[in-house]
Amino acid sequence: MQAQSNLNQLATSVASAVNTVHQSGYGLDGSTGNQLFLIPGSAGAPIVINRAINDQNLAASATATGLPGDGSNATSLAGLATAIGLDTSYPGSTLAQAFSAIASDFGRTVSSADANQTRASTTLDSLQSFKSSITGVSLNEQLANLVQFQNALEAAGRAVQAANDMTNFLIQSISQ
Repeated sequence: MQAQSNLNQLATSVASAVNTVHQSGYGLDGSTGNQLFLIPGSAGAPIVINRAINDQNLAASATATGLPGDGSNATSLAGLATAIGLDTSYPGSTLAQAFSAIASDFGRTVSSADANQTRASTTLDSLQSFKSSITGVSLNEQLANLVQFQNALEAAGRAVQAANDMTNFLIQSISQ
């Protein structure tokens, strides 16, 4: 699905940009070059936060001079939110704009799928109605006819029984 692919690309772009800035900074312990995110080599695998990162090696400073540092690297990390062109799928866009574009594309896809489903449902209803009109068989109508014929058969059976009873009565009357 294109939306999933675009979202994966955006997540990878964000993680890569954050890692690049983070690796250039220094933590309280003087460490540098640490990745904040672990990016898998295979597409679709999850991006995870590096569990080795803690409050001591989080690279918030741009320099190791005068630790605990100036926090300028943390400011650079925050600036990624408004940086333009980090995601190659949406050049000229900020990360928020790229995400909005992905969400809009997905919304259009869902809307189109809903419209297609509605059309298919309407077509199915029409075809079922057409089939019923061609075959001319209505189960409700056939059940009503069956009940009517059963009642007529019972009435005819009673009439035959009454005729039989009268015949027996006449035969018995004559033979006495």
